[in-house]
Amino acid sequence: MKYFNSVMLLVLMLNSTAFAEDLPYFARMPSVKQVLADNQGADARDTAARQIVALEQLEDALISPAEGRPKGAYPSPSEARLINTYHDTLSNLHIKTLDLQTPDGKFKPATDEMRAAREAFDEILNNYRNDPAFIKQVNERYLPGVDLRGKTEPKTNIMASIKRLISSENNSAGFQPPQFVVDFLSQFPRDLVRAFAREYGELSLIGFLVFVFIGLPLLTLLAISREFKPFGISEDEPLKIKAGWSFYNIHRYTGELLGTQTISKSSTSTTTTYHGEYSQPSTQTSTSYWTEDTFFLLNIEGKERSFFTYNNQLAMRPSNIISVAWAIKKGRKEGPYFLYKNHTTEGLVWKDDALFKVLRPSRSLMFLCALIAGIVKLWYFFPALAIAWIARLLITSARVKRFKQKDSRFLMAALDTAATDCQLKQAGITQA
Repeated sequence: MKYFNSVMLLVLMLNSTAFAEDLPYFARMPSVKQVLADNQGADARDTAARQIVALEQLEDALISPAEGRPKGAYPSPSEARLINTYHDTLSNLHIKTLDLQTPDGKFKPATDEMRAAREAFDEILNNYRNDPAFIKQVNERYLPGVDLRGKTEPKTNIMASIKRLISSENNSAGFQPPQFVVDFLSQFPRDLVRAFAREYGELSLIGFLVFVFIGLPLLTLLAISREFKPFGISEDEPLKIKAGWSFYNIHRYTGELLGTQTISKSSTSTTTTYHGEYSQPSTQTSTSYWTEDTFFLLNIEGKERSFFTYNNQLAMRPSNIISVAWAIKKGRKEGPYFLYKNHTTEGLVWKDDALFKVLRPSRSLMFLCALIAGIVKLWYFFPALAIAWIARLLITSARVKRFKQKDSRFLMAALDTAATDCQLKQAGITQA
């Protein structure tokens, strides 16, 4: 942070058109030495807390003044230098008070004792940040007549903001946020929470909590309820695949194979890897091959239609009776082919990738479950996302297996009936 402020100061000094003139009250801004001398507390930590909060207020008075600076203008170079001084001082006070560094300037590894000490110190800081009397004292001591009330708001802890908005003055029973809310918010850096408060205000913070603890669980329950709806084909509707709240209409075509056309294709890709400045790069070339198959069917009504597939694995020859089935989701015009059957040889080929798209659980459920885990602990999000992704694959595989072994018998009966009609016509037998 120290170097960041120094770089920002250099940018402001180089860009002469980016900053405004000094604020009217800049000449009255106190020195760091004066602030440290004026703010003494009951002990070392109490003194450091009073000094840090006072410096924060003065820093905000220069960064985000209520008035006196054109909108979008940067602080002047002299203001930026003082901001840097204030910020470096309060950062050093944090480090010194909590004993975060070794004598050689390296940060110590975090321990449970250090975390407990930081939480205790943060509580002292927030007491002063939320103490109107102390903020007023800082205001009147250094900048009397300058309205700093708008600058004290971002310093309030998010939970203190909620307590104040729903406090005893509006609610006789008072309000204590649930512990799980406090645990959730404590995972975020306090500077981030304060920045959120500065940007969006306290009511937005409450709205965010409502969404996290009410909205997300409701959305997750809604997504879970979809997965308990029927998935597959029923005997009553053998030409419809139910998939949660939606459904796919099964379209089929059965006819005599007139002929096939196969085209072999290939694709070559080259990858070059550089191993260093003085090493020769290595080049790797890979080639993939596939076939595009087109076959033509003549149905019982004498209509001819062509079908297209990649890497066809179904053995067929002219005069065989072939069935093709594909699924189109309600409201759409196209859908994937998922079944090819040769009724003459009893050959059957399933396209599992097409069935996966139809029967898989909602992708949004996977992310919602991960978000719910992230509420408990932020670092739970990515492990939960991985577990949800694996569970999604397993559930989809189970549904596809059940579909092919159990549900498809209703569809097969309809295809076999159409194939029998084609075979009778092929044999010259007319049904009565």
